Amino acid sequence: MDRSFVIQKLREAKLLGKGGAAFSTADKWEGVSKAEGNKKYIICNSSEGELGLFKDLYIWRNYMDKVFKGINYGIKFLNCEVEVYIHINRDYLNELQDKIYNYMNNYKWSGIKFHINIEEPSYIGGEASALMNIIETGVAQPRLRNYRTVERGLFEKPTMMQNVETFYDVCKILDNEYDGCRFSGIFGDGIENKFVVRHRVDATIAQILKDNNINPSFDYYVQIGGSASGPVYDRSQLDKVIMIGAGSIEIFDKSKRNFLTFLKRLSNFYAKESCGKCMGKKFATSLNDIIQKYEKVEDIKIDEIMQYINDMNKKTFCKLCKSLKTPVLTYCNNILKMNIQ
Repeated sequence: MDRSFVIQKLREAKLLGKGGAAFSTADKWEGVSKAEGNKKYIICNSSEGELGLFKDLYIWRNYMDKVFKGINYGIKFLNCEVEVYIHINRDYLNELQDKIYNYMNNYKWSGIKFHINIEEPSYIGGEASALMNIIETGVAQPRLRNYRTVERGLFEKPTMMQNVETFYDVCKILDNEYDGCRFSGIFGDGIENKFVVRHRVDATIAQILKDNNINPSFDYYVQIGGSASGPVYDRSQLDKVIMIGAGSIEIFDKSKRNFLTFLKRLSNFYAKESCGKCMGKKFATSLNDIIQKYEKVEDIKIDEIMQYINDMNKKTFCKLCKSLKTPVLTYCNNILKMNIQ
């Protein structure tokens, strides 16, 4: 496989990763290919432990052939000794294992070693260094990294780590079938059953909702890109906002989901999911203790909450601990119409 051709195709498609960093897939693949070493790893990340994420399961169910073909393109692209890890949420594997093992055993892999790494569903397990730590040691904790994953990742070897949707997209791009779209899950108040849609990567949230006949009769706000780390927007802003991150739209009825309800769910999630490797667990637990004691919206002390969150940002190294600031800050500024930094 001509590496320069693959990089050109990925770059022309402007394919980005589906994490918060939205890193260029072309740059990542080029970095792994140029990294020194005769052995390299591929990781297909299907952790999806954040609140509000479920589209990977949909892709596995409906397009497993495309995902594995995308992985196979990665193997051919690297053209060296490669081992592949499917890092997957246990709940997903419980449903999909027969089909996944069938692909692993029957696909023409030319002696490539495949591994299934099962993760107990967790938020922290989706962070790159924590994911690799789970594979290497079984412990779901992030670690300090002095090198990029593409240069020194899993077992200190160059590593190509992509999520399920990205391997699907790679397949579509290299088969000349890519449509410039992505998957997003939609759920929340007023929606009886959650579902996954495919939409243009540059479509606004307002357009996505309109195309799927979602027009709530109540006043609402939304959170996009993941319900633990994603930004929050008022319905009046949605014609200027496009999808980011892992791909989700959660709808909140303002009359039922006020700031206190929003904060309590969020803080409880972070207190539970923070791994304890750094100060993040302490900050998240203390903040949760404060928030859970509030009985009404009027009790909320924004300055106190933001002090905890800003300290958490400064004194933790895990990106996931730092991500709490985004939903809280955007809720305050976009829904409460405050102006805080």
